[in-house]
Amino acid sequence: MTFLFEILVFENHDLYDNDIANQEDVVAKFVAMCRTYVNPEYAEERYTYLDQSRRTIYYSDRNGGDKPKLVMLIGPVTLELNKEIGAEIKKFYHPDRKCDDCGVSVEPNRVLCRECAENQ
Repeated sequence: MTFLFEILVFENHDLYDNDIANQEDVVAKFVAMCRTYVNPEYAEERYTYLDQSRRTIYYSDRNGGDKPKLVMLIGPVTLELNKEIGAEIKKFYHPDRKCDDCGVSVEPNRVLCRECAENQ
């Protein structure tokens, strides 16, 4: 059984955009719409809000501008889907950093992993 999800975008309580996603591409579509309408280049992390429940997921811009956007996902939201979307949204502001030498994940403030830094 394939589940369908609806993604709605509101601007000042008016419907601005919408899309339908199936369970295979819901994360990619929702995250893409969040990046488009609550762009991390313009909305600082402290002014965004991610609310996750069993039926809906909201991601909104609360910076007080004249055109705040809210992206809403409606459908059978699971715990795994909540975690996956939360992790992808977090990457907007905290991208995975890789070691310049070996490609291993490193802390956000480092260029090299500890092993490569020690070997230099």
